[in-house]
Amino acid sequence: MKKSPNWEIFMNEFFERNSYMQWHDGIDPSVLLQLSKEELAEAEDLLIESVKNGGMWPTVGLATIKSKKAIPVFKEKLKTSKGVLKIRIADALENIEGAGDYIPILIEELRENPSPYDRLKAAMNLGDYSTNIVIEALYDALLDSDYLVRYHSANSLLKIHNMRPDNISKYEKIFQNLIESEEKFQGRDPDEKYTLAANQMKDLLKNKTKKSYP
Repeated sequence: MKKSPNWEIFMNEFFERNSYMQWHDGIDPSVLLQLSKEELAEAEDLLIESVKNGGMWPTVGLATIKSKKAIPVFKEKLKTSKGVLKIRIADALENIEGAGDYIPILIEELRENPSPYDRLKAAMNLGDYSTNIVIEALYDALLDSDYLVRYHSANSLLKIHNMRPDNISKYEKIFQNLIESEEKFQGRDPDEKYTLAANQMKDLLKNKTKKSYP
């Protein structure tokens, strides 16, 4: 079967771009929605096979197409996965099933993972889930020792409340408190500034309407 131009875009997006560019620019999974029915079935199988072999980015594609076929593979991989891969698999399963069963995994990664990079990825993914436990965890993460975790947690709170999810810097007073580094506190407790930022966020969002989930 002759493949469409969209097939070539799909292959490049998920399998042919170098890993640095995938990390730097992310993956655009919307190309999957432009494939023919036959191409989509083949793409689904390729993505699932990649997940079996430890692939990280195919999780985004399989979540986008709500792949029921991927569920048992994801659940098996989740048992042994760590860090960002674990976060992506849990997020994909939650996107597909939408029952709230995997949100606690994302929250645990945000609260407990020793890697700031992993915590910020969990914070970013939690912006898709507007449950009370997610919101509480994101407010708690505004006190994280790492600036980028605080930053992405704040943006996820904006996203949950139907505001621009990349725009916390617009709110200067909150932003200045969030970006204050621990080194600048000179022995004082940095939680004072971060707690102030969390309270300011609550004031900003208290009258905003949350997205519904699921």
